[in-house]
Amino acid sequence: TGFDGERSRLRMRERRLDGLGVTAVDPVVRPRPIALRLGPDPLRAGQVLEVRGDAIRPGDAITLHDLAGRTVTATRAEQPGFARFTTASTRGLAPGLYLARVHGRDGAARVVVLR
Repeated sequence: TGFDGERSRLRMRERRLDGLGVTAVDPVVRPRPIALRLGPDPLRAGQVLEVRGDAIRPGDAITLHDLAGRTVTATRAEQPGFARFTTASTRGLAPGLYLARVHGRDGAARVVVLR
């Protein structure tokens, strides 16, 4: 809009670009995050931690991360829908909040570790 001191009026400005302009972009299709369930929650360091989820396949790598994003332990699923972190892999966990992720796919679940 412009103002000439007395009234407002609409001004049109047209911009032309050389070459072909992008007028439409296909939407990004993201895979649906997988749902994971962890237990027991809260977990005591040294207990077995079970991971369940319909999308877990045999051979999938499941990692446990601290809140800084560091991988603290990992395991592999041996059967569909189920994986297990052994007592040896959870024994050294410090108290706090951790996230479990399936490698190469979206989705995470949290677990609290107590002393």
